[in-house]
Amino acid sequence: MGRLEGGLKGRTGHPPVGRPARAAISPRPRGRGLGLLAALALMLAAPGIAQAEQMQSVAYAIDYPSTDSRLNAGAKVTSTVRVWDTTGAKPLALRHLRLPFPRGGRVNGGLFKTCDMEELEHEGEEACPKGSKVGTGKATADARPVVTVPVDAKLTLFNGEPAGGNPTILIYGEVDLGTYSELAVTVRAVARKQRKGPYGYVLDIEIPPLSTLPGQPPAALTFARVTTLDRTARRRGRTRHYIEAPLLCTGTFFMLDGAQFTYEGGRTVDARETFTIGRTIPCP
Repeated sequence: MGRLEGGLKGRTGHPPVGRPARAAISPRPRGRGLGLLAALALMLAAPGIAQAEQMQSVAYAIDYPSTDSRLNAGAKVTSTVRVWDTTGAKPLALRHLRLPFPRGGRVNGGLFKTCDMEELEHEGEEACPKGSKVGTGKATADARPVVTVPVDAKLTLFNGEPAGGNPTILIYGEVDLGTYSELAVTVRAVARKQRKGPYGYVLDIEIPPLSTLPGQPPAALTFARVTTLDRTARRRGRTRHYIEAPLLCTGTFFMLDGAQFTYEGGRTVDARETFTIGRTIPCP
């Protein structure tokens, strides 16, 4: 799956090297001049002055398990978000995601049972009614210096209660710390319906600080991948799906501008999303 990444740059550039004035050049033995040039070359190549660059990407793969009609195709959407630093350093902590979706799709959250966010936070998955689960996935975080290896989490998606008439998704993450302990975090994503413009929905996701130990910096999300389920409900003699989208042919690929990643400290970076359609109907 192709993707196009956006960049958040923090550069340590070199001062411009101009041609020195002739009066500044003094005669030196030839060997010492070559040694000076070699030392300068080594300094320019030293890893300590490598350019640090934080990167991010977001990509979607869309499959159609149900194709009742071309106007009512049930869609499963796999969303993949990645954040990394090109030098291998711990990236900035992600605080907010703004993810737009093209017109034509529909989220039918109102047709399915919902889970209460407060109950989910206090009681875990068991608090959510059967039928409110709408997806699964996994995530990875960088918790250095507390933990030197990546920390993995299991993600479960639930249909949340509407917010201002907009569908919501509750993302419940669990980190297993051994036999007697686990950590959990709940994130709410609001799918805001757009009345005009190029987008059908804009998904707003506020990400709380991923706390580690007292006095230590929070963990930074580096990877998340979730896949929605093709939940169905019967309404007025029709089968309706949790997510419905126009049926596109196999291998269709397109890009959409407008995604935004906001990091700790308020730094916001624009990114381009990629969409790839899985196996459906042959393209003409």
